[in-house]
Amino acid sequence: MEDNNQIEYRKYLDDISHELTYLYRKKNKIKLILRLYSFIGILTAVIAIIYFVISYYKFNITNTQRIALMSAGVGLLLSLMSKFYTNLIEEREKEQKARTIELNKISRFILSWATLERTIYSILERHEPDISKFGIKRNIRLLFEEEIISDREFINLERALDLRNKIVHGQTLSATEELDKYSGQVDEIIDKILISSKKTTN
Repeated sequence: MEDNNQIEYRKYLDDISHELTYLYRKKNKIKLILRLYSFIGILTAVIAIIYFVISYYKFNITNTQRIALMSAGVGLLLSLMSKFYTNLIEEREKEQKARTIELNKISRFILSWATLERTIYSILERHEPDISKFGIKRNIRLLFEEEIISDREFINLERALDLRNKIVHGQTLSATEELDKYSGQVDEIIDKILISSKKTTN
């Protein structure tokens, strides 16, 4: 049967993925609207300039010239629309890439933290009969009191716990800057706990 923590973290990751998708689409929608306004503005300006030149100099143009002028206008319109659509595709590709990178960082941190919780619990339950599987803050302090982790590692784990809490409570964008840093530190502490455990059992 799958561990409850693992199910919860998977749910967190799904929620975070949906949130990131929503936030990036919202940001991309604003960019799209601004680009559309820019496109309409350029097109209006070009048409206005052409009309001004024709009316100012009072050109008498033939039907053939009108057709040529209309063809040039259609060509310009298609060119601008093509450029607009190309930029839109590029923005979506960049958005998807950025979203994937961010989600991978969050996933790595969340899974590292879940591994840390399971490791701490499995180590401490041998010595602490009343150990709480979900009291992670207390369990981290027990690691420190038993001198399994140093002062600096204790502080780093508390900071990583704050980061984890921000993520699981939906504060995704405000919590992604130090993900790589704390993921690495959590992995190192897991290794240290496992090494310490092997020494005590031998």
